Amino acid sequence: MPEDKIPAEAVTRAAEIPSVETPAAGIPSPANSEDSRPAPRLDLTVGGAVLVEIEGLRRSFKARVVGWDQDRFVLTTFPSRPEIRDQLYQDRGLILRYLHPDGTLYGFHSVVDSVLFRPERLLFARYPEKVETLSLRKEDRVNCFVRAGLERGRGEACQGMLLNVSKSGCRFVSGLTASDPAPVVGETLTVVTAFFGCAMELRIPADVRAIRQDGQRLTLGLLFREIPEEAARDIERYIQDINAVLGEGSAQQ
Repeated sequence: MPEDKIPAEAVTRAAEIPSVETPAAGIPSPANSEDSRPAPRLDLTVGGAVLVEIEGLRRSFKARVVGWDQDRFVLTTFPSRPEIRDQLYQDRGLILRYLHPDGTLYGFHSVVDSVLFRPERLLFARYPEKVETLSLRKEDRVNCFVRAGLERGRGEACQGMLLNVSKSGCRFVSGLTASDPAPVVGETLTVVTAFFGCAMELRIPADVRAIRQDGQRLTLGLLFREIPEEAARDIERYIQDINAVLGEGSAQQ
């Protein structure tokens, strides 16, 4: 189920991804035809939300991702408001930002390649050379592969894996069958797992904060409501061990 909103926190923090007007930002200048570096892979979702800023105006609008063609363009909708529509002329600078379910905000510089007004208002933005990232998490999160289950209020359960974890939440992935009803954002589930070093199976209530569905694969971003003190200590020790052995960069800041 694709995300249809960018949370207010993400819109506020989006300003922290440096603007293209700042040379130190690391957001690239327009594409150089002689640069043979491969284009970055954009982890976008068709139907997902993207925030588009018009360079120089400091004016943004929310749009929906329609599709993309790597190395060529990113295709989004745009509103009918004249103050937006009239600024979307060819080669006008843009900054596009979108929130990944794992809590990472992505941003990249682009320019307007073309716009269509019929049968639908569509914006063709040039595919980026480079993508900047900003984590919205308040705590470190590290990758892991831990068996876990999710239980719903009606007794339904599914099995899967935790792909990353912090003291405040985790990322859970599972397969879906045709009869499985997908969770919704805001729904409260129970994570059932044996965390690192815990002898007993833990049951932790968590709220669904983000959903991504790719075929039969379902990925959920979960925010813990309450976590046992012992489990919180185990997770903290695990993150410290990973940083000590692999370096600080191994944690997802």
